[in-house]
Amino acid sequence: MQKARDASRIASLQSIKAGLYMAFSDNAEYPKTLEWIKTYLITIPKDPKDWKIINGCKFWYTYEVFADKSKIENSAFRISACLEDSNNIKSKAKNDGWIYDNKFEITSF
Repeated sequence: MQKARDASRIASLQSIKAGLYMAFSDNAEYPKTLEWIKTYLITIPKDPKDWKIINGCKFWYTYEVFADKSKIENSAFRISACLEDSNNIKSKAKNDGWIYDNKFEITSF
């Protein structure tokens, strides 16, 4: 079950990423909240363990929007989700190049 939930999380983040890219294409900036991408996605995906905290990991999708390297506001984003399966954590979270050991993260750059 953990592997299946992790696969769902990764697919959901890819879907959110697609909506964010469409929003950026239309508005020349990323939205401040995920609620705004309802224009591009039928629903905003939720984590299968929605709003649970297990071993310090918060099982909901996090979204941050910030300035990119050129310091243009709302021009970069990071979305992330906690993973459960230890093999996924080792192969997908720890190798994604970002700061959290147990999260899968996608950024716009």
